[in-house]
Amino acid sequence: MRLSEYLESVKTRFPDKQNATLLVAEDVDYDTIVQVMDAVRVRQSTDGGKVVRRELFPQIALGDAPI
Repeated sequence: MRLSEYLESVKTRFPDKQNATLLVAEDVDYDTIVQVMDAVRVRQSTDGGKVVRRELFPQIALGDAPI
């Protein structure tokens, strides 16, 4: 299961939840963090040739992952 699919299933279980916290390890590069934040914020898919965007968790906080 892809991250966006998993997050959509979480959103289905908690439809009123708007926030998420990402705990990031020191060695994770910036581009990966941004891609994960995008996946957490919104799911983009196609339906009949149209792009459909579904808001997931738009309020994102970042923190240091525990060592």
